[in-house]
Amino acid sequence: MTEIPLTGTIRDFSLPKILAFLNMSRKTGTLIIKTPSFIKQVYFLKGEAIFASSSYEDDRLGEMLIKAGKITMEQYDESVRLLRQSDKRQGTILVELGYLAQKDLFWGVKNQVKEIICGLFVLEDAEYEFVEGEIPVQEVITLKISMHNLIYEGIKRIDNK
Repeated sequence: MTEIPLTGTIRDFSLPKILAFLNMSRKTGTLIIKTPSFIKQVYFLKGEAIFASSSYEDDRLGEMLIKAGKITMEQYDESVRLLRQSDKRQGTILVELGYLAQKDLFWGVKNQVKEIICGLFVLEDAEYEFVEGEIPVQEVITLKISMHNLIYEGIKRIDNK
């Protein structure tokens, strides 16, 4: 297995190679991808992606639930209004309001994480850094997502670009 530096650009090392290296090395920590437009973070536990976050607006849970037809624009607006007044997550608010079933929230979060990660594959230039060690458990919802499937799905996006 080729050693890949924990800091660099995806021009030098492709994202599939970085993800495969982290997976095969069974790394625990946070992969941070930075572009001038956004920062995305992928959290790893023993080489498996368990969560992801993004500063990119289209990657937000509410937007994804609207696109998937799981909630209406009015429900989204109401959840955002309540979100600004509380320290709860938007998904929790949507479930408490009865706008979203718990299983749909789980589907939405898992889909959101996949979209955040797979969206990285089409990037041609970005800086990356892997910060080894503890992951912020209070911020992370642990999902079990196959790294092999993520890489496969992400590579298909490159081919369809």
